[in-house]
Amino acid sequence: MNHALDGPAIGGLMLCVFVVIAILEFTKRARLNKKAVLTQQLLTATEKHLLTVTRWDVFGDHILGYDQANNTLFFYSVNQNEVLLFDINNIADCTLQKSINGSALNTIDLFLRGLPGKTNYTLPLYSRLNSSLFQTKTVNYNAEKWKTLIEDAIIANKLSVIRAGR
Repeated sequence: MNHALDGPAIGGLMLCVFVVIAILEFTKRARLNKKAVLTQQLLTATEKHLLTVTRWDVFGDHILGYDQANNTLFFYSVNQNEVLLFDINNIADCTLQKSINGSALNTIDLFLRGLPGKTNYTLPLYSRLNSSLFQTKTVNYNAEKWKTLIEDAIIANKLSVIRAGR
């Protein structure tokens, strides 16, 4: 058995492992820096509207946020440098719309159905074309969490209207 290749083979394997770890660390840092920049942009934009974000999550180049005191949902799009505001009092319900191709998740959209006479909105939360494959489970979990948060806010609003009418 020739052991002359053992040293170079082990060295090459160690180099490959080091490169993979370095790439993963660089990607993680870039993602954290991007999230910090997006969050600061959201906070700056919402201050202009005199609202306070109490919860938020980053979805690629978008941020979804919530001001509990004002019962207002925010959607910040980096590409359009725009904050969309949604009064929960004007939303009848929300659903997640998922596009799946085989076993691959292509998109997740948050659909807000307005009360009669109000506008419906579709907010893009995930697109496989613009996101890392590793983000799919996290985005899916966060999308479900936001759907529940909005549904709970809608129910709380309906209960307060009923109580006020008594």
